[in-house]
Amino acid sequence: FFIVSRCGCKAYLYVYILVILIYPLLKAFVDYLDADTNRTKIFLIGTFIFLIMNDISSNSLGTFSHHSINALVPASIEIIWGHILYKYQKIFTRKLAIPVSIFLFFSLNYLRSLIQLHRYSLETPNNYILFWYSSIGIICASAIFIFCSSVIKAPVPSNIIQKFICWLASYTFPVYLIHIPIRDLLATHNVPTMLNHFMFSHFSEFIADILYNSSIVLIIFVICLIISILFRNIKKLLNKVILFRLVKQWITFIYYTFPKQIFPENASPAVSFPALTALNALIFLLVLLLYLLNAFAVF
Repeated sequence: FFIVSRCGCKAYLYVYILVILIYPLLKAFVDYLDADTNRTKIFLIGTFIFLIMNDISSNSLGTFSHHSINALVPASIEIIWGHILYKYQKIFTRKLAIPVSIFLFFSLNYLRSLIQLHRYSLETPNNYILFWYSSIGIICASAIFIFCSSVIKAPVPSNIIQKFICWLASYTFPVYLIHIPIRDLLATHNVPTMLNHFMFSHFSEFIADILYNSSIVLIIFVICLIISILFRNIKKLLNKVILFRLVKQWITFIYYTFPKQIFPENASPAVSFPALTALNALIFLLVLLLYLLNAFAVF
């Protein structure tokens, strides 16, 4: 797979394509694990030990990366972990799941920040510990899943939080796709520079650094979210317009044009029962096709 210029952030897509290609193999392996709980436990323990050993070896054991086969192996491990967590989510989503998952996420990220700061002082520094394919990365990803699952299942009045999480989650993929162009657009107009100057001129270095990074991430996310919402609404509107026009054309054809061609002496729709049956079938297939296109679309 070739990396398109300025699209290095799309590494996820390249790996995702590879995962789709080997999906039958992954599915067979998951079915094998699901057949025995002990196999699942062995897989979780074995892969986690493997990731720890890879961390200790400074990524020389697995030589993981964001691209090609070097990303496919850890991606497959993480996908299977996700399947197992989802299957047994009742075990993980208990009373203390929310505070424990929050603590794990922030404490482990703080720990690997300290590790990375130490590695910057080495002669040959590397930053693989910051990425998703490290042992800390997979635990942090699991903590996010457990937190979201626990919040969704929590008894909240009117399910506002659950609906919000599901709504926001539906936009994460388009946000991911367009966040780099938006970041570059903001940089072209010197927005990060002006924000950085404002923060560091009004706050201490430590506070300014936190506020700047948090602000720029939030700004990019909100802009991408707004664009994604607009695209989805435009797409829904176009679907309705296209569907309306197609159905109108089919009704005109079936009720008027088609009967006149088949029954030129009696063009009444009442005499064309096969035509009405064909109309129902064609409209059903059309609606089904549009539904499938909408279900698999990005926006």
